[in-house]
Parts: sequence; C-alpha cells; structure tokens
Amino acid sequence: MANIDDDDDYDFFDGPDIELPVVEPTPEEIEEKQEKEETIAVIHNHKWRNFALSLVAVICAALAIFIYFKFFNPFVDDAIEQGYIMKVERRGLIFKTYEGELVSTTQLKNSDQTFKRDFTFSFANDSLGREAMRLQTTGELVTLHYVSYDGKIPWRGASNNIVTSISVP
Repeated sequence: MANIDDDDDYDFFDGPDIELPVVEPTPEEIEEKQEKEETIAVIHNHKWRNFALSLVAVICAALAIFIYFKFFNPFVDDAIEQGYIMKVERRGLIFKTYEGELVSTTQLKNSDQTFKRDFTFSFANDSLGREAMRLQTTGELVTLHYVSYDGKIPWRGASNNIVTSISVP
C-alpha cells in the first residue's frame, strides 16, 4: 500500500507555480477606494462620538437631578418646633452662619422618656440669627418655623434644619 503523503507521488497542487497577472488599479479607482475608507472611518468615529456625548449628557443630567434633590429641594417644606433657645452662635471658617440649639417643650413636659438630643438648626439669614440671640437672653418660649433638607451646604449652615421665621406665642 502506498503512502498518500509521500513526496514522490504526483499531487494536484505539486505543479509549477503559476503567477497571476497583477492588475494595477487606475488612479480613479484608488481615489474612490480612499474616499470609501475615509467615509467609513468618519461614520464610525461619529457613532462613537455621538455615543460618548449621549453617555456624558445622561450622566450629567442624572448628577444634576441627584444634586437638586439632595441639596436644594427640601424634604420637609414647613415644620414647627416650640421650645426654649439654649444656644445661638455665629460660626464657620469661610461662610459665617448663625447656628442654634433649642430644647423642645415636648421633651420638657414628658418626664417618662429619656431626654433626646436638642433640636439643632441654622438660620436662613443673619437677621433671624440676631433675633434668636435676643430671644435667648430673655428666656422666652419661641416657635421656630423651618424647612429640612437632606444634605448640607456650607453657605446655608451646619444643620439640615433651616429656620425661616421665629415667633413668640
């Protein structure tokens, strides 16, 4: 039996190499081919650029919505706390804001519960802070109207609770 892979046997592909004639493209064909390649490259680049710009726009929009709801949209629009102002001070390194603490009347009336932490707040403007300092020295019962935010911003104060008005009952 003869070996199929034997080099002495004649194979179909073992003939002399035939060189095919090289056809040179015309300058018009070369220019047309280059234009097609450039068009494909430009379309491909535009697709990626559009995708990247769309992705950046979606991320920026999501970030803007998050920042709005976290720092600028109050989750408590109008609330009231009544009690005695214990401390009012103006503090801050760069942004000076008035900060205060209030002991709630509900905490003072209910002696069965353990004393919770004081109600801390910041003031919406300096005139409210000065008014609270005056009321602190008199020891009067006050009612604070405030809004609460989820996040703190340095120029708004060190507290999530921002007092919008003070009244004496």
